[in-house]
Amino acid sequence: MPQAMRVSPYFLVLLVCAVGPFLTWRLTRVNVPPCDCPRTSTSLPRPTAAPLATVPSPAVIAPSTPNPRAAADVASRGNTTASSVVPRFVFGDFQTMAEAVHAYSQFHSAVLRHADADPTCRQIHYVVMVADEGLGNRIRVLLSLYLFAMMTQRVLLLDWAKPFPVDNIFQSPSGLNWDAKPPKGCASALYDFSGNKLNHKVDKMREDDFERAYPEPVVYMRTTIPFYGYFSHHVIWGAVFRRLVGHHGIPQVLQYLVKPAPAVQDIIGPLLNQVGNGELITVHLRTGAADQRANLWINTKTLQFLKTCVLTTFYLKLRQKKNPFLFIASDSPSEVEYLAKRVPKDRVLLVAGRAAHLQEKQALPDYQKSAADWFMLGEGDLRFGTGGSSFSAMAMKRRPGLTYLFPREHQSPTHVMLTLKANDLTPTVPEWCWLQQQHPPEKLPEALQSTEFNVLGS
Repeated sequence: MPQAMRVSPYFLVLLVCAVGPFLTWRLTRVNVPPCDCPRTSTSLPRPTAAPLATVPSPAVIAPSTPNPRAAADVASRGNTTASSVVPRFVFGDFQTMAEAVHAYSQFHSAVLRHADADPTCRQIHYVVMVADEGLGNRIRVLLSLYLFAMMTQRVLLLDWAKPFPVDNIFQSPSGLNWDAKPPKGCASALYDFSGNKLNHKVDKMREDDFERAYPEPVVYMRTTIPFYGYFSHHVIWGAVFRRLVGHHGIPQVLQYLVKPAPAVQDIIGPLLNQVGNGELITVHLRTGAADQRANLWINTKTLQFLKTCVLTTFYLKLRQKKNPFLFIASDSPSEVEYLAKRVPKDRVLLVAGRAAHLQEKQALPDYQKSAADWFMLGEGDLRFGTGGSSFSAMAMKRRPGLTYLFPREHQSPTHVMLTLKANDLTPTVPEWCWLQQQHPPEKLPEALQSTEFNVLGS
């Protein structure tokens, strides 16, 4: 090599000594986030559309079939510390609603343990249900926000103290803590969807990226609107939601979330024991008579048709020797009396001392009796309810089965049925209910002794 191109070793040493400290200082100035640093700008995962699948009806109330991968992930992070990563829950990872419910309960418990060790809102986000309105609406909102919490990886908490704390009527579900509170000092916001004028905000939920639409670590929600109706059409989660809900996903979640407290079970137990192996027919007649709030979803004509259909069904079952019993719940004592007089006394079931719409001024026993009404309505083998009443609608969704909801003030009973496919509801009025056209209610039992019609239960 020519002499001119040679570099002295002494020159290289001097160059390294001069440049090295500068490079070291510059590299230490680069902001590299730690691996467990939350990235609030990260959008929700966008699951691919999956073919719709039918979820089999659960044999037990509490789901017990976890997703192995998700369960292992949560279990491996069960003993979280302040420096560990918060467990993750991804709604789209599961094949059935039972798996999702089981895994979310583990996620809920693990995250709250982490919150105890590190009460900050950097990684843990919450959605808080602000309980309002009547019992039926509260149950509907509880179901909606539970599913919302699943999709947003949030911890569901309850603000349910009035008229009485929730544990007076419901047990805390396995794995969930209804007594937990969000940490103080975290950024929060209240989203109120209670009025019809705010429906456009709920409509927007079909397109929302929930993480961006509700960015606060603690989100309080007050609503009477069933969000799950919008989730099924959501641009991101719609396909996953429909697959997991299937035919029986909603009853599955309700049976897990809403279990009677001991005081309520003490009311329900003797009534169910009286039914034994017989068939239970349940009916809820919501008229607005007790609180002067007229139910716009039903008029005198459809109410009479509903009562006649219930009586016809009962006597048909009796004629077939099916050992039927009739449970009646209503806000009107006169409607209870009307049906009770037309059925043998030993086959009428009522919550003792309960025949009025629940109001906040009532005492705790009345509140517990209202909850007992709700549970009993959902236990029926055949269920009849008032459309537009959230109390009816949620009670009828609690178990898969044959349900008839009589809605709106239609002029013709041929349009009286409301079809909710997710709960196996019958779409048409059964033939045996049309006997009311030929026979007045007081003569119906006698007419059933000689009338021939198709066998009930198809």
